[in-house]
Amino acid sequence: IIDMSERKFQGETSLTGLCSVRLAREEDIYSIYSIHTRSIRQLCLTHYKEDEIEDWAGRQEPGKYIHFINQGSIYVAEKSSEVVGFGHLENDLQSEVKGLYVSPEYAGTGIGSSLLKRMESDARIKGALELVVKSTLNAQSFYEGQGFVPVLEQSVHVVGDHELACVRLRKAISSHQNGGTNDH
Repeated sequence: IIDMSERKFQGETSLTGLCSVRLAREEDIYSIYSIHTRSIRQLCLTHYKEDEIEDWAGRQEPGKYIHFINQGSIYVAEKSSEVVGFGHLENDLQSEVKGLYVSPEYAGTGIGSSLLKRMESDARIKGALELVVKSTLNAQSFYEGQGFVPVLEQSVHVVGDHELACVRLRKAISSHQNGGTNDH
């Protein structure tokens, strides 16, 4: 039996009990865009003002994802062949989760956790020592539940006069954690 959640080759699909996670393709652009804007508009209402949300969602455009898809830095989660979430990972020694969004109807079902697990695994394979994220206030508890620790509160300039409050979180990772090799 092959545990597909540990498949680590670029472009391969990894499976979890909830969804499959793979690198995004150009044909996923409109699904990613829809998830991104709907997630902002529906899931962030508890922590941000309506005009902030509209400015934030309004600055998104489908074409902005192409470059990152071609770089292999955007992942999608699929359930029954439907894209239901996406994540954007910038890899370096300190890899950064640039975004992680789930369709509102799938929020809280494990889709975000599956995406994050795959991105963390790929970051570890590429030699990252830690993951960082600038989290929205509404997603902070999600990241803390995944082992991230808050290190700084800050504001991120969005559009016009609006700045959105967010929290920077960090998680140490290494090749010896969560399925890495041991020396014995």
